Amino acid sequence: MISICIITKNESNKIKRCLENLSKLGYEIVVVDTGSTDDTRDIALQYTDEVYDFEWVDDFSAARNFCASKASNDFIFVIDSDEYLIVFDKKYIENKLLKNPQCLGSIKRNEKAPFYGENIAELQISYADRIYNKNIYHYVGYVHEQIKPINPLLKNVEASDCVDLPVTVEHDGYMQTPEQKKQKSKRYVDLLEKQLRDENINRYIQKEYTMYQIGKSYVYGGDFVRGYAYLKATLDYDLEPRTPWVLDLIITYMQVLVELRQYDEALQLYGVYDAFDYSADFVFYMGYINYLIGDYENAISEYKKAT
Repeated sequence: MISICIITKNESNKIKRCLENLSKLGYEIVVVDTGSTDDTRDIALQYTDEVYDFEWVDDFSAARNFCASKASNDFIFVIDSDEYLIVFDKKYIENKLLKNPQCLGSIKRNEKAPFYGENIAELQISYADRIYNKNIYHYVGYVHEQIKPINPLLKNVEASDCVDLPVTVEHDGYMQTPEQKKQKSKRYVDLLEKQLRDENINRYIQKEYTMYQIGKSYVYGGDFVRGYAYLKATLDYDLEPRTPWVLDLIITYMQVLVELRQYDEALQLYGVYDAFDYSADFVFYMGYINYLIGDYENAISEYKKAT
């Protein structure tokens, strides 16, 4: 009923664990290799015969859609080779998909990521659309790609039928060296700037979302000044505060202001406090900013609210 789709490149140190966990589900596994020079492909063949080569064209969506085209089932579960399955409620998910074939399913990701300004890791929880019907949806975007309806007239389907499914994965792809981060940042910024100029993609993906991702990519690579410029420009758009990426935008913006020691500007976020105080992360960072300027009374107050 479900095919698991993975695109990968040079992940020989991670893909074995990924496939080991997935193989227990008993689903078809399709792996597309985009040019590995290590033994990633050989490891994948130990778990599935469905391993294909795809010439990299600087387009993650093209690779993902090619992978889905090789699947024998309509429903696709997308996972990356640096993600490891923890929870997957087969009975619930299969029933949900059978009752609602146009369902777009979101999964939970427990991400290990470096805490800004510290040489330690923190756990960040995010959600991503990863389970879909390939007859209704496809991937769009060169990088940080999104699942969108194939027929633009069905653009409202994704909102009404997007559900959180009982699936949890661990992700450790952000635990990289500073040099690796810089290289990844440059690759992503180049693709995102190309995406920003592509009007066909802009029919599906908001320009402000792409700008946010450019800013975040600069931040990931340690270029906080350029990251700040893109994040601040994105905030000038009319944004919906409860959209997950908008919340991440505001949190990243706060982290950058801390890195740049722009505390006065950070305190101006009290102007939008009511829009984001549903988030413990937002409230925590408001407390952290107060702590950094020595306003311990307000810091304690915010920390208590976050708790």
